[in-house]
Amino acid sequence: GGAIYIVQGEGNYLRRITVDSNTAGASGGGIYIEGGKTIISEGKITNNTASNVGGGVAFSSGFSVPLLHDTQIINSEISGNSAVMGGGIYQSHPGTVFQNLSISDNSATTDGGGFYQDGGSSELNQVTIANNSSPAVTGSNIENNAGTLSINHAIVDKPLGGGANCVGTITSMGNNIASDASCG
Repeated sequence: GGAIYIVQGEGNYLRRITVDSNTAGASGGGIYIEGGKTIISEGKITNNTASNVGGGVAFSSGFSVPLLHDTQIINSEISGNSAVMGGGIYQSHPGTVFQNLSISDNSATTDGGGFYQDGGSSELNQVTIANNSSPAVTGSNIENNAGTLSINHAIVDKPLGGGANCVGTITSMGNNIASDASCG
C-alpha cells in the first residue's frame, strides 16, 4: 500500500482518514488490506496510483478465514485513482461490504475503472459509481471477473473510455438506476 498496508489485522477501524496522492509499486496505491477485519468510515481516498491493482484500495483475502461482512468501507469517497485493474477499488476478499460510497473519476488501463472484483464476495449498497474509465471491452464502472457481487440502491452512470457500466455476473437486489442495461 502506498500509504497504508494492513496484513491480517483484526479489528482495524480507520475513521475520518484522508489518503491522497500516494503511489504503490504493486497493489493498493492508497491502501492495501490483506486479510483480517478492517472498517474504513468517512474516508477520502483520492488521487492514488498503483502499478498493478487497486489504485485507491486493494483488498486481498490473505490467509485468514473471514467472517461474513468482516471488511467494510462506509460513508466514503474513492476518486481520481488509477491502476492497471480496479482503478478505484480492487476486491478479492470474501465478505466485503461497500455502503454509502461515491466511486468516481477513477481509471484502469485494462479492467474495471471504478470497481474490479476478482474473487470473494461483495455487496455494493447505496453507492454512486460514475465517470470511471477503462478500455471499450471492459466494465468502465464495475467489473466482476470472479466471485459473487450484488448491488442495491445503486446509481451507475456515465462510463468513460467506451466500456459498459458493468461487465460480468452482477445480481441486482433492486432499486438501482443505471444509464445502460449492463448491471443486471
